Amino acid sequence: MEDPTLEELIRNKGSKYNAKKLIRKKSRQTYLASTKPKCCVRCGCVDCFEVDHIMPISKFSLDTKVRDITHIDNLQALCPTCHSLKS
Repeated sequence: MEDPTLEELIRNKGSKYNAKKLIRKKSRQTYLASTKPKCCVRCGCVDCFEVDHIMPISKFSLDTKVRDITHIDNLQALCPTCHSLKS
């Protein structure tokens, strides 16, 4: 499956949980390979960061291509504290 939709990925992986896990892994790889800052975009913390989806995975429709969910323009770095406070 080269360019699956979210629905196809869920079906292929057997559950939403497994599909989201794969999406998060791909998103982190995409972010790390990018030139975006490797620090929290909110507080500037450089100690550690998590890759955050600006538009959460759950907000995408099932017919959305996974490549659109994991696109670098939908990703940002947040420290664990800012990530947990994100509204």
